[in-house]
Amino acid sequence: MRRLASKHEADLHVARGITLKLEEQSKRQSEELQRLKVELKQVEAHHEQTRHLLEERTRELTGAQKFLTRTDSLSGADVISVVESLNAEILQAAASMAESLEFTYGSHTETQRKMAYDYVAPMIGADMMHVFTLRSTQKPSEFDPTPVQIALQICIAGCCARIADYWASSSDKLDQNLKEIYKRMCEKEKPAVSGRWRSLTRAQMRNGEDRQGMLSHVVSQVIEVLLVAGWSAQGLSATEPGFNLERLVIVVDLALRLNTAIGQDITSVDILPVTIQAGAKFNSKTMEDTYAADVERGHTQNEDVVANDVVAGTTDIGLRRISRDLEGGPRTDILLKPKVILRSAVQEEFLS
Repeated sequence: MRRLASKHEADLHVARGITLKLEEQSKRQSEELQRLKVELKQVEAHHEQTRHLLEERTRELTGAQKFLTRTDSLSGADVISVVESLNAEILQAAASMAESLEFTYGSHTETQRKMAYDYVAPMIGADMMHVFTLRSTQKPSEFDPTPVQIALQICIAGCCARIADYWASSSDKLDQNLKEIYKRMCEKEKPAVSGRWRSLTRAQMRNGEDRQGMLSHVVSQVIEVLLVAGWSAQGLSATEPGFNLERLVIVVDLALRLNTAIGQDITSVDILPVTIQAGAKFNSKTMEDTYAADVERGHTQNEDVVANDVVAGTTDIGLRRISRDLEGGPRTDILLKPKVILRSAVQEEFLS
């Protein structure tokens, strides 16, 4: 009995030893598990940071790829086609209003006309203003729509050239600042960089209000010219019969399309709209005389006279291309000559 008790006591002692060892082992395993859990959380946190960083870098690289791989989506010929369509629509709009509206010169006060004269003179030039000043005393039966058409062409062409060239329609100051930044960038960076920056910047500056704002501006300019030309409508509104607002909508849409074409779709070179300031000397290398070969009117000018003539106004927008060689020096080429009416033509056609 005593031997059996001793044996049980020995077994119990062994069991207690095994239990202590198992408890120590369990404690070590629990500590190891806790340590591994902490390490796992650290690894997961690091993995999450890495994933966020990878997503951020992916977005950056996607933007950089868009910036660095953007190529011209239009050719020079495509842009010329847009401008030719625009010029044709300007001519149609001007001719339609000149022939459809009534002009009597007596429907508005002297103050209204004086304000319009001061506003319109820089827009259509001194030569065309002189035509309307002299014709203000004419009888309605003697009215000739051609000078009105020419003046409207000059006015609308100037408006469209500005629309095509703008960067930021919301602010003239911002527009000029962006152009100045781009000018400095072109002096220091390669066209691959500066052209793509220009494309992306102008794309971001466009907004949904551009179209209506530009249309309102063109309409107001046209109304001022019509007032100077003797438009008899009392309301001076685009809703007046014969005003042909629909044509001006087409014109503005084409001008905005040209803005996109030269501002965003072409990055390898700069393409700019060209109009010639009234009073500038005529240069057949960079501009074209509207009436140079107008056989239908029987208009034939002496070449020597034309060579020494001055511009009365621009009737058709032109295009010039500025490219830069490896050293960054600019080179200018005329893609499309602007068409101008000369002072001698104004005098011969409208004042003789």
